[in-house]
Amino acid sequence: MKFLCVWSLALALAACGTAEVKYLAQAQPIWSDQPYLHKPSGLVFPTNVGDFGRVLVLQYDEGGLDVSGGYDFRAAADGIAAAIHLYPAAQTAADTRDNLCRQDFARREQELRRAHPDAHKTAERDLPHSQVDQFNLGIMASFAYDQLFFGATPGPVRSDLYLFCDVGGKWQFEYRFTAPRDFDAAARAADFMAKLPPALPLRDRR
Repeated sequence: MKFLCVWSLALALAACGTAEVKYLAQAQPIWSDQPYLHKPSGLVFPTNVGDFGRVLVLQYDEGGLDVSGGYDFRAAADGIAAAIHLYPAAQTAADTRDNLCRQDFARREQELRRAHPDAHKTAERDLPHSQVDQFNLGIMASFAYDQLFFGATPGPVRSDLYLFCDVGGKWQFEYRFTAPRDFDAAARAADFMAKLPPALPLRDRR
């Protein structure tokens, strides 16, 4: 099965609405064998992040503000499907940012459940953060469901969803890591988040 089948539905995400974002009717792929620069933020989507190779970049709006990148790590019959989604944070008063972040996370969760109706949540928690990390609130949750993944028959997978809000005061960063349930993806997922973006230490510090 192609990697695109694993993550494309889950990444067809609508960002927290801002007046500047004009969404396309359908996400457009950006095909390139070079690092892709997200000019509004300065974030580079490299062709490789550690052991992960980039498979596709998608643009969701006319101005290129809302963009995602999909990455693939293969290990024999197992592997990890990783994705990072970058889009504008809603501009609002500081005292409402946590609530908006949680609402946005709920939308991300709903979209995952629409793509995988049998998904059930196995864990959820807020992530520790500080001024150095340059984000206002981080949330993660784990989900279990069955899916055709790097193989010929459906099997149990674990999907970890991360959302970091108001990164640098301007952006939302969503990460998604999906792997067979008995494959330990934690270390490689943490390494991926540590390296992309390189300037912001967005780690799940256990």
